[in-house]
Amino acid sequence: MIAVCLLVGLAIVQWVVGSRIPLDPDESYYWEWSRHLALGYYDHPPAIAYLIRAGTTIFGPTTLGVRFVPVLVNFGGGLILLLLARRLGGARAGLDAALLVLSLPILAAWLLLATPDCPLFLTSGLALYAAVRALDAPPGSRPALGWWLGSGAALGLGLVSKLLAVILPLGILLALLSRPNLRRRLAEPGPYLAVLLATLIALPTVVGNPSAPWAFQLRHGFGASSGSPLLQELDFLAGQLGITGGILFVLLATAVVRSLRPSAEPLRFVLAVTALTTFAVFAVSSLRHRVEANWPLPAYLPAVALLASSGDPRWRRWLRPGVALGSAMVALAYLEMVTPVLPFPEELIRRGHGWDDVAHHVSVVRELISPANGRRTWLAGNTYQDASRLDFALSDHPGVFALNLGSRQNQYSVWPGFPEMAHAGDDLIVILSNRRDPPGPISDLHPYFARMRVVDSTGPTTERPEVPPRRIWLLEDWRGGWPGR
Repeated sequence: MIAVCLLVGLAIVQWVVGSRIPLDPDESYYWEWSRHLALGYYDHPPAIAYLIRAGTTIFGPTTLGVRFVPVLVNFGGGLILLLLARRLGGARAGLDAALLVLSLPILAAWLLLATPDCPLFLTSGLALYAAVRALDAPPGSRPALGWWLGSGAALGLGLVSKLLAVILPLGILLALLSRPNLRRRLAEPGPYLAVLLATLIALPTVVGNPSAPWAFQLRHGFGASSGSPLLQELDFLAGQLGITGGILFVLLATAVVRSLRPSAEPLRFVLAVTALTTFAVFAVSSLRHRVEANWPLPAYLPAVALLASSGDPRWRRWLRPGVALGSAMVALAYLEMVTPVLPFPEELIRRGHGWDDVAHHVSVVRELISPANGRRTWLAGNTYQDASRLDFALSDHPGVFALNLGSRQNQYSVWPGFPEMAHAGDDLIVILSNRRDPPGPISDLHPYFARMRVVDSTGPTTERPEVPPRRIWLLEDWRGGWPGR
């Protein structure tokens, strides 16, 4: 009961903090998805868009509306993790699992944001728990088959949340192949029916999404970069230490390694291999491309269950200081999100702050412009981050294009853009962060507009250091045509 109350308390804190801080640019981008519901998007499957849509239907286009249902989903994921730990180690393990959820920044702080990691957290937990129950049931029995099917259904929903859910069954397969007493479980129909069910659930998002997010994710995660492999690997490891609170990372890794021993219980061995497989995939990926700290999140679910259910007093004495340090880091992260207390760069942890000021300046410009002869004034940013943040910050949420000139492709590249929506003679207000004169996108667009000028600008002040530096350009009298077309 205490463990459940701790998770309820965490959800309430996340709702309160989440209602007070602006959206991260990725969140505002996913909010834009929720206004255009589809079977999938350029970057990810669609689950997060539907969760945001459910919340904004209740609370409107507010920060609480965007985050309400994802936080509720996180609460469900925490409950499943608690049940998994209890299955392995009893009531004490369930309480320790709840304490770990509260003190691991990757779970308590990162999952405050409405991202695809929220539904992935829940579905991965469900898939793991059902797989453990299936392996704990007699081979070939009806209960085993039922739990295998439950695991497959959860995996399918995971694939509808984030494509890296595919690593989870790979880890389970490797674990089953590694031990003779587990290998015989592959003679059951359950694992194969689970994979088939997961495929059927995820299939509509694959067939119905011409953007092929799997191709983007492969390039994004494994594409070669010009950076040093060694430095990228060190950056990856440093990120994992930071997002797990340091001490807890060592304890989690120790719990996984100890569960790989030949004498380890089969269920603990399966969870350890699953955690190690997920972590290894991203450790290898970091040699080719920078890995974001949150990507290995699914590895921490089985690791938390293993650490919480570990009864070794030699390691348990470090659990209390690890939880204390992690909890302090989570509290500091919440405080930093609300009001700056440390000299972190604004773009590191407060990336959504200051956009109300940008929106105010853009609104003033819009009111001063009175197009004649039926001309219309449109709005744009060059990147999806600027476009979505501006659209959410404007009170009427009019729709803002992302031009993507010299920027990576994204969902805005799929949706109709300015050239498809506008008519000759229309004007375009563009916000740009580039301080060059003129910036690259303006040079690219110069042949297609009759006049271009800077009409306003924003930037940090002593009173509001979080306001992003942006120039507001007015591009008048579109002549038709567009770069690259």
